[in-house]
Amino acid sequence: DISNKLLINKDSLFRIYSMTKPITSVCLLMLVDRQLLSLDDPVYKFIPSFRNLKVLVGGTIDSPLYEELNEPMTIHHLLTHTSGLSYGWSNSLADQIFKSKFSNEDIAQGYRNYTTEEFVEILSTCPLSFQPGCKYLYSFS
Repeated sequence: DISNKLLINKDSLFRIYSMTKPITSVCLLMLVDRQLLSLDDPVYKFIPSFRNLKVLVGGTIDSPLYEELNEPMTIHHLLTHTSGLSYGWSNSLADQIFKSKFSNEDIAQGYRNYTTEEFVEILSTCPLSFQPGCKYLYSFS
């Protein structure tokens, strides 16, 4: 910390943000190698609330239109960012609906007020931007 003239020590903490994705991917592929899960497993096998996902196809924030999934979201979709989830960075209707579930403070603080379980449960109530496997979109996948 240059501004406070503090040296790095063995207990220093760093936020690594997007580096969590490759680390998580490697760990997940180790589980695949051990045959503890398959890339084709539906996400809802591990997160039951993902069983009821819907795809946003139009409408407005007050009256969105949805369609059912053609196929379940899989682990493969998460790893390749083809799940239909988003990050809430755009003004698309799906992102507006996602952002409406959080306060501006929550968003600005990176959702730190939520446990992983709480955040994932909220995420599972948000519509997908597209059918899983149809497009690429960097996301919370």
